[in-house]
Amino acid sequence: MTILCKEEVKVPCNSLVVMVRCPIMMKTAVMEEAGWMFIVMDQYEHTVVRVVFQYLYGGVLDTE
Repeated sequence: MTILCKEEVKVPCNSLVVMVRCPIMMKTAVMEEAGWMFIVMDQYEHTVVRVVFQYLYGGVLDTE
């Protein structure tokens, strides 16, 4: 699965993690004919998306 961020930056992620930790976000996922899934979050910078997914993966935010 890929997250499409602002300025067309792509952030890879695991669809199972998204499904379990944030099912609402999974509902916005789009599947292409080739079987690839993506979520469009083009209003956010890739650095913000990476922090969100760091939290989804580990349950902790690094504030430093």
